[in-house]
Amino acid sequence: MDDNVDLLLPINSQVKINTLETAIATAINQVFIDELKESITDLIDYGTPHIGNRRVYERFIKQDGLVVLYRQQPTTNSLMRVIYATWLSLGSERGLSFLEFVLRLLWGESWSLVRLWHSKTVTASYPTFCKESEQPNTFLTSRVRVKLEPDILFDEIASLAPVLKKIVPANVTLEIRAEALLDTDAGTTVFNHACGAKGVMVWDLS
Repeated sequence: MDDNVDLLLPINSQVKINTLETAIATAINQVFIDELKESITDLIDYGTPHIGNRRVYERFIKQDGLVVLYRQQPTTNSLMRVIYATWLSLGSERGLSFLEFVLRLLWGESWSLVRLWHSKTVTASYPTFCKESEQPNTFLTSRVRVKLEPDILFDEIASLAPVLKKIVPANVTLEIRAEALLDTDAGTTVFNHACGAKGVMVWDLS
């Protein structure tokens, strides 16, 4: 809301003919400031939540199924406003271009977007054999892989993965790959494995 808007103007502009009316107006002002001003201010901004305060746009972002970005940088609030304002303005035209827009705002150029292809000879096993490049006897799938470079914090990726999956069209399946996790050094950690099996005999008496 515009900081220059005086919500108490209707009360303060009234003529007060005696000390009692002055005292009543003062009391009403104080009650409004203490109990109602914050809620009324938020309510006024509900029509344009992307320009409201953090309480307002967080409420509407979550209501739309998106995720709020939590960072310590002072630019975080502005970043979320821009993303949400763009989300609202695009309406039904949201697509991969909007995904690229969000990725660029969040992580600069530390990402890449790859369409996935699948082998035609093993179609029954889809999407097990997806590839990042077109090869002979493959078809383009509806799957898109977002590859995030190691300089991006994994905790941030985990918290924002849900919102990235919600901003793509319904016919697109998004896969997010964090290079930071794939490139983790296991050090001297020892991995063990075990296998077990149970035999079952079936008689066909038909």
